[in-house]
Amino acid sequence: MEAKKEVERNFTALPKMKNLLNYIHTYPQQTKRLLGIDYGSLLQLLEQAHLKHTEQQAEVERQKSRINAKGGGRKPRSGV
Repeated sequence: MEAKKEVERNFTALPKMKNLLNYIHTYPQQTKRLLGIDYGSLLQLLEQAHLKHTEQQAEVERQKSRINAKGGGRKPRSGV
């Protein structure tokens, strides 16, 4: 049996990158190095993901069972 080698990972040496998407928008030339796809392809992928998410949210809303009708509830009082 081979002994598993322990890999030491030093995450404190890495730069503090809290939001990768923000970094990529700031430095689009680094996209290929970080993700393996170019910046234009990333933007297309993000747009497709947004459309798919919107479709899924609409489907969830359509299938949701409601106690009150959508837009129902107490009507606003007209101020005098």
